[in-house]
Amino acid sequence: MEVNKPGLERMVVYDFISVLKYLNMKDKMCLRAVNTNLHSRINQLEDTFKVWSVGKVNSAKLMRVADEIQIIEDLTLKLSSNNVGHAFVHLIENHPEIHTLDLSLHVQGALQSDFILLAIFSCMDQLKYLHIRNLPGKGELLESVRISSSLENLLLSNCNHLSNKGFTLILRNFCSGLKLLILHRVSVSTLRVKKGEKILPMIEKLVLNECFNLNDARLSEILATCGTQIKELRIIKSGQIKDMVVKRDLKISFPSLEILKIKRCVNMTENGLNNILRMSGSELKELSLCGMMINGKEFDEKVKSFPKLKFLNLKNCMNVDDAGLSQILASCGTSLEELNIQNLKKIKNINGKHDLKISFPCLEILCLDGCSNITDKGLYNILRMCGGKLTELYLVGSSFIRGQNFMQEVKPFPKLEILDMHSCGYVTHENLHEMFNVLGGSIRELHLSSDRVDLLCLDGCLKSLSKLEILHLENCLMIRPSRFQQVFDMVGKKVKTLSISNVYSNFSSEFEEKMRLTYPQLELTVSRLEEDPLKDFP
Repeated sequence: MEVNKPGLERMVVYDFISVLKYLNMKDKMCLRAVNTNLHSRINQLEDTFKVWSVGKVNSAKLMRVADEIQIIEDLTLKLSSNNVGHAFVHLIENHPEIHTLDLSLHVQGALQSDFILLAIFSCMDQLKYLHIRNLPGKGELLESVRISSSLENLLLSNCNHLSNKGFTLILRNFCSGLKLLILHRVSVSTLRVKKGEKILPMIEKLVLNECFNLNDARLSEILATCGTQIKELRIIKSGQIKDMVVKRDLKISFPSLEILKIKRCVNMTENGLNNILRMSGSELKELSLCGMMINGKEFDEKVKSFPKLKFLNLKNCMNVDDAGLSQILASCGTSLEELNIQNLKKIKNINGKHDLKISFPCLEILCLDGCSNITDKGLYNILRMCGGKLTELYLVGSSFIRGQNFMQEVKPFPKLEILDMHSCGYVTHENLHEMFNVLGGSIRELHLSSDRVDLLCLDGCLKSLSKLEILHLENCLMIRPSRFQQVFDMVGKKVKTLSISNVYSNFSSEFEEKMRLTYPQLELTVSRLEEDPLKDFP
């Protein structure tokens, strides 16, 4: 490829730096050889590079990186050779300015990895962010290291050989100022700490992800070492956690907790969840309980309310029924902005004892996707809880909704912009029109998937939804291919995006191209069925 010398020489500094970031060392040497101006310009600008990503390296390449790169502040490094220990030490000694290190170890032998770990914690006193992947060592060589660590963020991934002693040494000796701790597939075991010792006094975010041997006692022990400044706690795929029984002499309280996410801890009981919730204060803003087997009963009696809660996610909590959901919702304050109860198959009427008292005037997003047994009554009950700020409503797969008496039962939502009624197959033409008349004042995006949708229904929809810009039609089998010309005549001058999914194979590519030419302003997406089951009908 011919190099445009004058263009590169005249390029402004910011753009030139952006170009150089995509070049490796060999490419830069080739540019230097073009002429003296480029040679001097690259030498000057390379001093400004601070972020480096180096692929799998052996000892010789790592030595060159250490000697030839002038400034490294942010380094992503993959070590692939078994003799890179001394070269790594040379690198960090040459670059004490490194404050961010993402290190992936593809080396064999615990001693080699422990030597690298020892070098990191004994030499890199400016390090603030450390991510270590695939550590094969135990970490026990760190016993002799004592430094004043500035580490604020620590991520450990796939460190399954890290021993109890090594894990405790890392936390006690180097994490006194830690604000973020993420453990992914780490063998979390018993911590060797004194009762009441807060080895993580400054921690603000704690993530325990797929720590498979994490049980009630170990979780309690870890939480007991945290200070009271923690704002976010995530526990993901920990199948051994059940009741989360906390010993009486362990006082655990997180008054500043704002985000609590517990995902797919399938054996956690109601008591276990309640014990964790009782640790939080009144500052909780986001609560996510995805894939839990809880039912929510007695929730209002054993859990304090959350007056500042803005986001509630109960996705895939299959055991939550009408009464349980009613009790959970009753514990939320009036600040809720997003509610996700996706795939709650037991939800039908949502007619618990608290329903009349529940009100969410600030709610903006309501997701009922996969609530396949919810009835019209259940839908109306939950819509009555919502205020006039609702902007997104998702009803995908609500098989029993018919939309009867919608205008009488539901108040208008003047700010609703997105309505997804995919697979709501029992809503009739007339009821769809009624729903659009109530909800359609501001709807900008609509998803329809039903064999009840025909040209008459579509025409009524477009007349009711004056602000419609995006229309998705899927499995609308009543609209035959021969009628799609009329569909385009209806929507082509109004909507900006039309997506037609699972139409018949005889919706020809020639016809599609013709429509693109006829309506060039329309963004069109078409996906076809392999075979038309009704191909003999017009």
